[in-house]
Amino acid sequence: MQQVPKISVITVTLNAAAELQKTLESIGNQDYPEVEIIVIDGGSTDETKQVIAQYIDRLSSWISEPDKGIYDAMNKGLAKATGEWVNFMNAGDVFKSPRALSQVFTHDYKDTDVIYGDGIADYSTFKLLQKAITLDDLWKGMPFCHQAMFTRTALLKPQGFSTEYTIASDFDLVYRLYTEKRNFRYVPNPICIFEVEGVSNQLYIKSWKERYRICKKYGNTSVRKQLFYVRLFTVFLFTWLGYAIFQRKMMYRIVKFIYRNNLI
Repeated sequence: MQQVPKISVITVTLNAAAELQKTLESIGNQDYPEVEIIVIDGGSTDETKQVIAQYIDRLSSWISEPDKGIYDAMNKGLAKATGEWVNFMNAGDVFKSPRALSQVFTHDYKDTDVIYGDGIADYSTFKLLQKAITLDDLWKGMPFCHQAMFTRTALLKPQGFSTEYTIASDFDLVYRLYTEKRNFRYVPNPICIFEVEGVSNQLYIKSWKERYRICKKYGNTSVRKQLFYVRLFTVFLFTWLGYAIFQRKMMYRIVKFIYRNNLI
């Protein structure tokens, strides 16, 4: 039987016992033979530890202690990863199917540093396909969700995620790897389903600020790109106002109408 690379799947969580159980079930149900499951809990006070206990035989490692935020937690998981590739599937996120990993790792990625695919956004009452965008447009924002990304562990470990950002450190990571001319490879199929429910409307403006800082950090300050971020700020501002004024269900209806061609 052909040897396959070990994949480290890291799940970070905080007071999300039900979501964690769903995620661990999804990872555990993968038909891929070499999966290392790592859970990093930020010191939950709900039933998280009971959920961890249910899956303890499947876990390679787990921690339950306070952290300094999601990217600090992800770095803790990264420090424990021993797989050739690493993926971050946070509590509430799931793989698209039990064959998601085996479908991705049917190819030879000898000269590849980052593998990425499409994601599916789950709005609870409907789902939208989010196709990865071309890396030429990376300056516009994260080109794919981090749940649909596999990075060589040895490449990611030395620096990990920057804790300078609270929302967009995954964008910073991808931008850094891209500017280092690392090899990215696109897999043309959905890899994950991630939850949209529960995202604070206040994060839209903060996300814009962090994305803009990262764009400037890597020297993308042309007039065209400055104007793009002005327009993006307007979109984010109206989105923030929409969530502040209307109920979430109403905003979801608007999103569903705008992106109706991506419904699945």
